[in-house]
Amino acid sequence: MLEIVLNWKPRSETLNQLMQISLEQNKSLEALLEESIEQYLQTYRPSVPQTDTDPLIGLYEGAPETSVCVEEFLETEVSEKSGLSWKD
Repeated sequence: MLEIVLNWKPRSETLNQLMQISLEQNKSLEALLEESIEQYLQTYRPSVPQTDTDPLIGLYEGAPETSVCVEEFLETEVSEKSGLSWKD
């Protein structure tokens, strides 16, 4: 586990309140800070959109070289029976 040392100088009022909560809950300051950070991250972490129900996800999937090889793809994929036809 990574250990981080902070050079934090809280206001005395803030430190006193933290110490009081620490004593009341029988928790270390580190534990209180950890809980606070986790709650903050849950609140402000951007939500991940649901992709399994989005019909547009994957719509434009394809090979990255599609635009470079377009002529080759057209020659191999298009036949006389594919595409649009004209009525006479």
